[in-house]
Amino acid sequence: MSNIRRYLKSVALLIAGLLGACNLEGADLDASNFFQPEMVSLLQDLQRDNKKRAEQKIESGVSLNVHGKEGITPLFWLIINKDKPAIKLALQLGADPNFSDPVGDTPIVIVAGGNDDEMLEILLQAGANPNSLDSNGYPTLFAAIGTSNWSQIKMLINAGADINLPNKRNVNSAHHALYIGQYEIAYYLLELGVEHNERTPSGSDMAWRIHKSLSDFLLDPETDTYKWAVKVKQQLIDRGVIFPPPSPKEVRAKWAEEGRDN
Repeated sequence: MSNIRRYLKSVALLIAGLLGACNLEGADLDASNFFQPEMVSLLQDLQRDNKKRAEQKIESGVSLNVHGKEGITPLFWLIINKDKPAIKLALQLGADPNFSDPVGDTPIVIVAGGNDDEMLEILLQAGANPNSLDSNGYPTLFAAIGTSNWSQIKMLINAGADINLPNKRNVNSAHHALYIGQYEIAYYLLELGVEHNERTPSGSDMAWRIHKSLSDFLLDPETDTYKWAVKVKQQLIDRGVIFPPPSPKEVRAKWAEEGRDN
């Protein structure tokens, strides 16, 4: 991962704090460090809200969907600068919200999970794919779950995020929430109808995850976290899951007997 991509993700997560800490608050990270002069001029027009001049440059062949140095795109650059009016204008004039950096990350997977809900909303309204996968194969929704950002979770789902979309290990949104101890979010997703019986290649499923958390006393019974975990277990029981569930080892043994690949 390049330095600029690490910085982009950091900005999405802690944008105000990091910019201040790096003495970059209010700075615009000189576009000439990343783009050719014609693009720098177009970005200046966007920031000045000069739609007519921006349109002229685009009509002459300057594209907003290109990679500059370090793989940064014009839209990523505007996001770093938190220039929302310019971002909206760029999207209006043809910036593709699903145009990725060279490794496959799109703006929405960088912004999701951060503290700027309005930025996420801007991207979604412009057509950003709520089911985009990041370069590690994680759905965008996982980022919002990871920071317990309820506003973004609901925003993404309302925009069409598939709660059953898995990562590379066949873990869907609710299973991911359990992995990271977000039991209330898992409960919410189960209420929405998320699948509960998919297994990872190792044989683990949601029932095993919740069983281990409760039976191994990994949670303090006096906490809300424990109470939500118990509620999730009851949801699974109501769906017909029998506890204790088979362990991953037992599941793999059964798969082997059946001649199944993991």
